[in-house]
Amino acid sequence: MSDSSHDDPRSPSLGALVKSLPFSRRTFLKWVGVSSAFRLTGSVGVGGCSCEPDKLPGALKPDFTTTLKRRDDLLHLHIELYNFTQSASGLALERKSNDPAYMVVTHAPQHIYEQTLFDTAPSIPKGPVQARLAGKSRLAFLAPAGLQMLDYTPKALLDACASWELRVTDNALPPHTPHLLLRPASKYAAVLIKQPALVPSLGSSAQASPAIANAFVSAVSASHSAAASDTIARASGVSVAPTNVPASLVAHATGLSPTVPKEPTATQTALELPFRLTVSPNHYAQFAHARDAVASPKGRVELWHTRLGVNTGAAVADESANTASLRTMRALWTRDPAFDPDNPCTYADPPDPTLFTSSLSSQDRIAIVHQSSNYTPVDCGTTKPVKLEPEPISVNRLMLSSLGAYLDSKGDWGSKPLYTVSSW
Repeated sequence: MSDSSHDDPRSPSLGALVKSLPFSRRTFLKWVGVSSAFRLTGSVGVGGCSCEPDKLPGALKPDFTTTLKRRDDLLHLHIELYNFTQSASGLALERKSNDPAYMVVTHAPQHIYEQTLFDTAPSIPKGPVQARLAGKSRLAFLAPAGLQMLDYTPKALLDACASWELRVTDNALPPHTPHLLLRPASKYAAVLIKQPALVPSLGSSAQASPAIANAFVSAVSASHSAAASDTIARASGVSVAPTNVPASLVAHATGLSPTVPKEPTATQTALELPFRLTVSPNHYAQFAHARDAVASPKGRVELWHTRLGVNTGAAVADESANTASLRTMRALWTRDPAFDPDNPCTYADPPDPTLFTSSLSSQDRIAIVHQSSNYTPVDCGTTKPVKLEPEPISVNRLMLSSLGAYLDSKGDWGSKPLYTVSSW
């Protein structure tokens, strides 16, 4: 079809064509996004990245780019490698020098900014509700120092995304987490041992007894302890079990002295989640995901996603309640025009007139950035420095996918926050 055919009034519009085709939205995404079961497309130099690297601080030119596509579970990742180039055989990626090497994985936009409507009739628009798509998000990784070669296969690249150290900005510091070990209460066991009839029977061949009472209470108390541990860790920032974060990560984070908010560079993690708000997990973060498409016995395939956990030096990220207090993120930057990293008091400026009303205003985003990642805050009333360390945002669950993110988080800055947002 030539370009001139687009001007032919007899040619159907794309919308009409899609409506007339007998397939679902999921099938349509498969057709337009992927043309094979699993495909790697690579090129030397800058590929088709639309993340505007020239506008990012510290922008470098990647040595090799590739795209992972898999139609079964809609996996779609754009990968840029720095200080790695393709081998002569094309089957491996070789390190160019002993300088640091990075891998930057760009995900599709993870959020849609939607117009907020009130229940009253005047606020209900006659046309479509306004919406804007967030910018792309990226996870950046630091290659192990001794790694000289990486297999150029989908599995090897996905494994690297789950095992290499996450590269984040200095401002994305982890929380201070004292350790508290909770022990199951034993007083209930004494009560049940004296009254074994309170313990449910385990069947015709087993009757309630002190031994069964002990076992029953142990199981119940362990369950309650795990639930309580998880709740306490999220609410207080207190770790409930020993966490073996690699000493190198702890030493690196401890030695940092961040100041005002700074925009992540092209080789640092930056998630635009939600719209215009750039957030990042902390230095202890690690992601976990499946290598292959995950299907049910009936053939239903799970959407590929990667989940936030904690790096404990194990083969996979720790997503358990033991590390709940270490799963945090900070808002590092916002694209709002009034934002000034050196002046937190711009949160009080009028909201951006180019945006429609939504759950977060430009003022909210500016305040959230300064309250979670400004280490040199000032009192806007007196313009004097304030000795107040920014509080990170607790993350219960964070997942990234080709169809957007799932985020369950809570930012809590008290009843008298420095810059108006008490919780988010």
